[in-house]
Amino acid sequence: MADLRNYSRIGKTVSMADKVLICPEKILIGAAFKTEIAGLAEKLKPRLLAYSNLTIEFLLTGMGMKNVRHCLNGKTGNGYTAILNVGTAGAVRTDYEPLTVFYPHTVYAEIGSELQKIPSINPELFRQFPTWKSGGLFSNSRPVTTSTVRQVIYQVSQADVIDMEAFAYAEFCQRRKIPFYCLKVITDRADGDTPADFKIHQAAAAQKLTENVPLLIDSIMKINCAKVTPAHG
Repeated sequence: MADLRNYSRIGKTVSMADKVLICPEKILIGAAFKTEIAGLAEKLKPRLLAYSNLTIEFLLTGMGMKNVRHCLNGKTGNGYTAILNVGTAGAVRTDYEPLTVFYPHTVYAEIGSELQKIPSINPELFRQFPTWKSGGLFSNSRPVTTSTVRQVIYQVSQADVIDMEAFAYAEFCQRRKIPFYCLKVITDRADGDTPADFKIHQAAAAQKLTENVPLLIDSIMKINCAKVTPAHG
């Protein structure tokens, strides 16, 4: 596995046609566990050759919003132009099969006794990728392994998918005005079969992330570079 540290390609010679891609970007990709992004650093190397002045950093936080908040606090002031949370999740909707790729348009969490929600950046972006699904994602404080808890979460939030980290990333980004993106792959149905289903689908879910995260990086680069590149006509 490639080393999950910083990767950058700066000062590459480019043609006039390539100059639309030149804009300084520093993207943080955060995941709970190394196994979720095992092949991603190697897969992203071609992007670092294609995009001048792109830097990608990886952050492994462990499970849960508390760990994410602790790790992100050490990243304050690092000049990120986008933060991307990737990983696995449980489905609330019965029509979301394992290994479905999910791009949330809204991230929810219950803070105290109050439901809070944060919209993601460019919620229509998923339409570029016909196999992706989109909807609401609820970040819970502990693993959901019973259909009863899953149903309560749905009643509270109408969320389609459950994880344990995304809201903490969204909260951090909202506070610091950093574009937030999120991509999850379904491994289970957040019920009594969750531990077994997660083990069955974990490796394939990581491969799905390896295949799809670079596509999201491409979209982020096009969106951000378009903001600083004059139109040509």
